[in-house]
Amino acid sequence: MFSIMDSSNSLFIDKKANYKVIDSSIDTTEQKFSTSVEGADPMVGDVGTFVIDSKATNPFEIISMQKTAAVGEWKIMTFDGFKKVAYYPIKTKSSTFIKHDTEKSAYYIPGNAQFLKLEGTAQMQEPAVKVATHSLTKDSAGLYNFKGIEFTKYAATHPIRDLSLDEAIWTAIHCNADRREVSKIATILNNETVDFYSNITSPRSVQELAATVEGHYLEKSAEIGILTDLIKEAAVISDKGTVDAVLSLGLMNKDNILEFVALLPQYSTVLGELSKLLVVSRLGLSQIPEAAVSRATQSLANIIFLLQQLQTVHKRSK
Repeated sequence: MFSIMDSSNSLFIDKKANYKVIDSSIDTTEQKFSTSVEGADPMVGDVGTFVIDSKATNPFEIISMQKTAAVGEWKIMTFDGFKKVAYYPIKTKSSTFIKHDTEKSAYYIPGNAQFLKLEGTAQMQEPAVKVATHSLTKDSAGLYNFKGIEFTKYAATHPIRDLSLDEAIWTAIHCNADRREVSKIATILNNETVDFYSNITSPRSVQELAATVEGHYLEKSAEIGILTDLIKEAAVISDKGTVDAVLSLGLMNKDNILEFVALLPQYSTVLGELSKLLVVSRLGLSQIPEAAVSRATQSLANIIFLLQQLQTVHKRSK
């Protein structure tokens, strides 16, 4: 894509040297451009353009080439469809085209410029036209009223009619209007309607978010598979403190889990005692069943690991 000299328009050239002059009012942000046309020597009858980096002359047809004694030695006479323009190639390099000293419609072409021979008209994808489906109207009383599918959804939990200026601005922000549209609200006149072209979206309700979080909690809890009901295991343990710690795991839930996070040091101590008891059981020096101690130890170790992760997340969120 080249910007055309002395114009707000642009010149598109595809790989086959087909070209198209693009009006500055057309949105080309979604177009894909790739120009790899090699330079050539200009000849009478050629249609082409001179380019320097990202700049180009308006496409033209060469109608004559004359040998001159002036700077550049050659005068290339062209017609761009509206007027005749003369170009004088020179050896001096420059980042732009240079207006001729004396001739009105004439330019010096720097030595680092290239002549690109052009073919037919390039085919370009038509830019998509956005259609507004949401709007805001300021009535004769100076109150604001929103309209559109997403605003209607928003109305289930928030008012969208007869709003003050501040309420209207907040509603637009809450429903994802872009900054330009939000800033325009304050300038709306009575009985005027403005459209929204941004991605208007009604925010999810607190109830919906709570249900989603609850669902994820239950899903992840099932995935973790931590055993907290250890009544049978606690029944064969003689140490009272260890029994209390093991039984208390059955009371852990999402509402009080931070209380268990605070007890991490105590649970780590209990895990140490259970580990010692497991070793004693495996050596046959205790009447306590090894399987029960093993299940209690493994479950407590898993829970401590989970609580340590939650403790890390909780600290980062403060």
